[in-house]
Amino acid sequence: MRLTVVAPLALGAGESEQVLTWRSDGRWELREEVRYRDLVGDASMRRSEGATPSLANAYAQWITDVNDNPGLTLFVDQLDPSLDPTCTVTRSRVTLYIEDQPSGTSESWTRCVPGFLQDLSFQAGPDPAAPRVANLARLARDYTLGENFSAAYGATQPFGTLDKGEDTPSALEDPLIIQSMVAFDAFWAIHRPGTVAPPVDFETETVIVAARGERREAGDSIEVRAVRPGGAQGTVVTLVERVPGDFCSPAEQTHVPFHIVVTPRTPTPVSFQRPVAVERVDCG
Repeated sequence: MRLTVVAPLALGAGESEQVLTWRSDGRWELREEVRYRDLVGDASMRRSEGATPSLANAYAQWITDVNDNPGLTLFVDQLDPSLDPTCTVTRSRVTLYIEDQPSGTSESWTRCVPGFLQDLSFQAGPDPAAPRVANLARLARDYTLGENFSAAYGATQPFGTLDKGEDTPSALEDPLIIQSMVAFDAFWAIHRPGTVAPPVDFETETVIVAARGERREAGDSIEVRAVRPGGAQGTVVTLVERVPGDFCSPAEQTHVPFHIVVTPRTPTPVSFQRPVAVERVDCG
């Protein structure tokens, strides 16, 4: 089965997408993504530690509820699988997709539900039977991720990637906030000489350049992970440095990793969370 939750951010200026895939042997994986202006800002993936009997049993129970539980089953006349609702900016678009691979059959149901995957409401629409979709989505979340699941991009406003890589000639030592086209053009002329800076409306948008200075091992990268407005307290940007795992034997390489994103203009002052978190990544 595949559960997809697409939630509007900043009243529809952007969105987050959470996709939970769960197999009958118990294995699951969750992909989360934040987007703005059709640009992916950041994405993350987490997986179960293989197939376990407890997860397989939980899946079997969930499928039994889908088919046979009178209060939960999706196979009722009142729940039209062909319904494709338009959800308002206060509700997420939740889709439950089930595929029986041996028979080659599949079915899906999409409804509008307040909240994100971590806090989906029971109040679903637009039809009276829509809460069945919300309830089964919540059960799938709890069986796999647990009731205390925390989203990768909780409370962030949307942002989209303008450029990302392992080396910038700008040689930035610290992250940078850019709030005018003049400043952005000047930065871009150094960062990407001979090219035109991407369009940004600085009346309503801000550019954030993530950087931590020179690094000496291949594979190091830097990411904007969240942009969290705090009202009168301004905005806090969370950065994550990703480095090769222990004993990966990365090649020696001097470089300046960067991540440049655009986001709706946020309350000032804009600051960066300290210390910068460090994530170890697989050698592959």
